Formats: sequence, structure tokens, C-alpha cells
Amino acid sequence: MGSVAAPVTSGRSRRRPEYGRKANRLHVLTGIAILTPAVFAGVSKRARREWQGRRGQETRHNGHIPRGHWLTPAETAAIPAYRKDRMELGCRVLCWKMVDANIACARPATVYTVLKRFGLSKKWAEKQEEAKKGFDQPKGIHGQWHTDFSYSRVCGVFYYFVSVMDGYSRNILSWGLYESMDGLWAEAALMKGRELYPEANPRCL
Repeated sequence: MGSVAAPVTSGRSRRRPEYGRKANRLHVLTGIAILTPAVFAGVSKRARREWQGRRGQETRHNGHIPRGHWLTPAETAAIPAYRKDRMELGCRVLCWKMVDANIACARPATVYTVLKRFGLSKKWAEKQEEAKKGFDQPKGIHGQWHTDFSYSRVCGVFYYFVSVMDGYSRNILSWGLYESMDGLWAEAALMKGRELYPEANPRCL
């Protein structure tokens, strides 16, 4: 593994010995229980027990301690170097080939993350990720109109609510209540919207 970062001592750990000395001195002078000053100082019983157990030790934060499952800097550099001559291989095959060759020991998801960081992932996979973001959103009002059917109950009777909504402002431009879910009613709602907004030239979806 790489070099271990130097431990960082927090302000709380610096206050720990000072608090202990003052609490003990107050206990000796007044006979007050040591836990009583802790309550006034805002120190919980749990924190005080931890301080007593770590007396004389510095506080080491876990974020600065490398873990056994982390990639070493050499492995991180070896993955893109091994990839450049094997662009046709997928991340899973590439992962196990590197394990067999004793180049890097990492799971396929980690290999993909490193390759994506260096811009060496497959382009078709990136296009699939882009496709998941949906279609191009409209740039202005009346750029796209969306038709929609929903089921509504009016005075105990169920009707089909047909609406035409502007894709940019999300405002309902026209609507109607019908007893059937025929495409004719969607066309009627669109024609009504065109009558209300004759200057619009939208893409109807």
C-alpha cells in the first residue's frame, strides 16, 4: 500500500488531556464527583469513557488510513496502460486477465471506474448512458406539445380526461372529458389547442 498519512489531531483530542487534569484537580479540592464537571462541560458519559480508555493516545481519523481493498497507485496506473493495447476487451474480461497476469487485483466495477476516469471506456457504453437521460428538452414555449389520457371521476361517473400540455412551461393548453379512450379525442384536443394558439408550430408527442 501507499504511504500512510500522518495522523491528524483534532481540537477535541487536544482538549481531552486538559479536561482530565482540571476534572481531577477539582475532584481533589472539592470532593465533587468527576462526572459532575463533565455534565457542566457538555461532555457525555460515553465520550468520557472513551477518553479514559484512550488516555495518552492521539485521535487518528479513519479517513487518513488506507484500507486493504483500496487500489495502490501502481495498480491505478497499470490498469489504463494495460487497456491501451486491448481496447476490444470488455471490463470483465480485462479484469480477470489482469488478475491472471498479476498486474492489478480489482473487481470489474472498479476497473470500469478507473477506465472511465482516464477516458478509456467503450464509446458504445457511454452512448447508452447518455440515452438514459431522455430526449432533448424543448428550448422554449410551444416547442413541444404532449397529449395525455387520465381517468377522472366526476359526480360518481368515470371519464377519460384528455389534455394537451406544453412541454416547456408545463401548462395545459386544452382539455376535454370523454366516455371513451379513442385517439380521435386526442386529435380533437390538438385541433382545439391550434385554434387557441394559431401562431404555434409545435412538435406533437
